[in-house]
Amino acid sequence: MKEADNNQLHFGEFPPIPTETWEALIINDLKGADYEKKLIWKTYDGLAFKPYYRAEDLNGLTHLGGLPGRYPYVRGNKTTFNDWLIRQDVSESTPEKAGKILAGICKGGVEAPGVCTSGMSTYDDFVALVSGIGLDKHFVHFTAPVDISLVTSFLIRYCEEHAIDNRELKGAFAFDPVGQWILRGGLSPDWDREFRHLADLVLKVRGVLPGFKVLSVNAQYFHNAGSSLVQEMAYGLAVGNEYLAGLSAQGLKPEEIAGLLHFTCATASDYFPEIAKIRALRLLWSRIVEQYVAAESLIPGMFIHSCSGTWNKTVYDPYVNMLRTTTEVMSAAIAGADEISVLPFDAAYAVPNEFSLRLARNQQIILREEAYLGKIIDPAAGSYYIEKLTDNLASAAWDLFRDTEAAGGFLAAFGRNSIQESIEKCRTRRKADVAGRKTFILGTNQFPNALEEMREQISIQTQASAMPGGVKALVQSRASEDIENLRLVTEAAVASGKKKPLVFLYTTGNLAMRKARAVFSSNFFGCAGYEVLDNPGFVQIEEGVKACLDAGTDILVICSSDEEYPLIVPEICQKLRERGFGGIIVLAGSPGERAEELKSAGIQHFIHLRSNLLESLTLFHRLTGLTD
Repeated sequence: MKEADNNQLHFGEFPPIPTETWEALIINDLKGADYEKKLIWKTYDGLAFKPYYRAEDLNGLTHLGGLPGRYPYVRGNKTTFNDWLIRQDVSESTPEKAGKILAGICKGGVEAPGVCTSGMSTYDDFVALVSGIGLDKHFVHFTAPVDISLVTSFLIRYCEEHAIDNRELKGAFAFDPVGQWILRGGLSPDWDREFRHLADLVLKVRGVLPGFKVLSVNAQYFHNAGSSLVQEMAYGLAVGNEYLAGLSAQGLKPEEIAGLLHFTCATASDYFPEIAKIRALRLLWSRIVEQYVAAESLIPGMFIHSCSGTWNKTVYDPYVNMLRTTTEVMSAAIAGADEISVLPFDAAYAVPNEFSLRLARNQQIILREEAYLGKIIDPAAGSYYIEKLTDNLASAAWDLFRDTEAAGGFLAAFGRNSIQESIEKCRTRRKADVAGRKTFILGTNQFPNALEEMREQISIQTQASAMPGGVKALVQSRASEDIENLRLVTEAAVASGKKKPLVFLYTTGNLAMRKARAVFSSNFFGCAGYEVLDNPGFVQIEEGVKACLDAGTDILVICSSDEEYPLIVPEICQKLRERGFGGIIVLAGSPGERAEELKSAGIQHFIHLRSNLLESLTLFHRLTGLTD
């Protein structure tokens, strides 16, 4: 007994430390730095997240204490293990080719294959698509259905011919008329007629395929258009509410409608907020459905498919996309998503091949089976930080959802273009932060591989065509595309016979400063794909000027310290003029009040941490003759 006592932890020996004491210690460690700027993370919705939370911050949170598989489903729909469905879609439209790929990915571990039916017209096409899947062993998604009734009839016929009980099949149709309107815009449909047609369709499918989810809500369209976290949540919920209201008016039971809905949300690389987002979505959807049903026990859990977002994916340095998707899978898995898709690393610019598809699904398999993320349900439960983020996101999304409903609902607001405009404002802010490098995108606006060439690798265009009419389509976008386009212009110009601009780094003086500014300048111009020639440092000005001229320099960047610039810049510029240098002279650093003095000496441009990368490189494209 005495030995057991020695092995016990005596928590009473550690007295509680008040928050004020922790805060005082943090402020002391900051050594005068601004607490809010350094440690408070602010979202595009105006939410401010602290660096840590304590038990006292959870006082009043109403969602705590719930159980997995129970209303309000914050902790997920599962009650034993966290085995989500591994999903992978095949976009190949030729049935024979698609069928072979589908058979391969199912053998490779995919449990929820996505079958594209856009190229299907006959029953033989259907057989070619699904014969290698094992319909009774997988949760099959039929994406881009040409006609759900046609696909359903083919599916029933196939089951009859292969002795499969169609009532036991599990799967979903990616049918989302609201989502198609979001992507294409155009004239506003007759939604009463749409919902009547949809109700008939639901009844027909439910009668023969009770295990199928018929309707999709694609909240990822908002995310991939550059929305904020809260906008994606609120507008996705608002679309789901339109289906609930519209189909309830046609006589369908709300709890049945909710059970037929399949929500897809994008997952980004903001690790903790993405965990909280999925948990908050389930909470809010339960509260919405609660308004329609007679009893809490009738409310089904929200089926969430988490898909890698495209907003943060890049064309250049594409293998970094695998790092992004790895954190995204972890967020979705920890949050208890029912189904997860990982975007192949090359999906931003090409049709994924066997190699990239394999890597994408293996990311999930490793995390679920080897990292054991499939074993524990809602491991984030009780975390002060995650629980507080869940509550904050839920509150903000609920406010925006209510505002949308007060404005007539999603369909009315989208028909007035107000939702498009609000997302566009957010997208503009987010892209401005990328252009100004407040937001880093590795390999694109920070630490680029200037030697990489991707122009010949690009084989797809991802933007859907918009329909004419007064309602704007919601433009799908990527954060990196504007800067990528600059690099593609460089590649195209060089391919047409133009000279790739050569940036010569004239390093001199203070060793630490010249190295730091040389690295900064190399990264800066590397983002445009320019050739950058670094140097070990020049002692004699004449030596540096000669090296610059011998290299055939287009852009000369002087890299030294602020104190040395007034002493060396006039002489460097004068000698360059005397030798007939016709290139562009740039100074690395922010000159402050000495800007006019340095300009008078011959400096034409300045690059520094506050420079707008996109605007600066666009200017240098024009000055070097890459563009008109």
